[in-house]
Amino acid sequence: MGGQPFGKVGAASGNVGAALRNRGATLVGANFLAQRLRGAADGQARPAAARSFARERRWPERTEEEVKLRIGQKAQRMVAFLVGLGDPRVQAALARFGLSEGDIDEGWNRLRALSKVPVRFAPEAPAVELVGALDAWENQWFPIIEVVLRTSHPEVHEVVFLNLTQTEGPQVVVSVRTLLDRLEAMVRPKDEGGLGDRGEKARAHLTRRGVSDEVLAEARALLARVGKPPSTDEPIVDPEARAAAEAHMWSWYLEWSGIARAAIKDRNLLAVLGFGRAGRRTK
Repeated sequence: MGGQPFGKVGAASGNVGAALRNRGATLVGANFLAQRLRGAADGQARPAAARSFARERRWPERTEEEVKLRIGQKAQRMVAFLVGLGDPRVQAALARFGLSEGDIDEGWNRLRALSKVPVRFAPEAPAVELVGALDAWENQWFPIIEVVLRTSHPEVHEVVFLNLTQTEGPQVVVSVRTLLDRLEAMVRPKDEGGLGDRGEKARAHLTRRGVSDEVLAEARALLARVGKPPSTDEPIVDPEARAAAEAHMWSWYLEWSGIARAAIKDRNLLAVLGFGRAGRRTK
């Protein structure tokens, strides 16, 4: 990708800083190792302490294979990395690997391309408020319908409430719909699958107890709203376009972040790029 590499920084100052950091790391390591081996005098020797220390002294970053990142998390890492590339020290460290202003511009362009892909999140199904309204309707009328039919029309009750009980949560949609369908079917003639006169008498009794046509229509209206997705003028995301833009951005990040991890040993500079935390300042 185009552009001239950034200039090099002074090697002497970098070597002095590295020497100071190495000395500080050695002191910290010696203290840590002494603590690990202190239990030997009490019969608590740790023969693998040195090897354990060598493993624990490293702070490896978790890779893409270890963690499946969501698109928003990838974008956040991309932004942090691009902002960190504005640090002259980072630019100098990556200049010998060919990092140029054109490469940085390309990273920002790929990030912007991802943000231009339209996204519309799928609505919850069914909506929480509608389920709550249906649940309230069921709590009010299910027990009334059940007790009226059970005490005065047992044969009708056996048909209407066959394997039907009160529910809660999203399942209330199924239970209320089943109840309404059976109440509507029971008044049909027998040759149409109904209960004929017995069904009509049971329905009239329910009406006298407050289970009117308006009450049943209220539940029907709620069920109709549950089954209808919310209207919107927003375009639906093209999954292929979104995946392509995401992959295009992420490939840039994986290349340059991998180079940065291998080339930069200063933890403070790595923190600038979004990798871990900055190291302690040595006095």
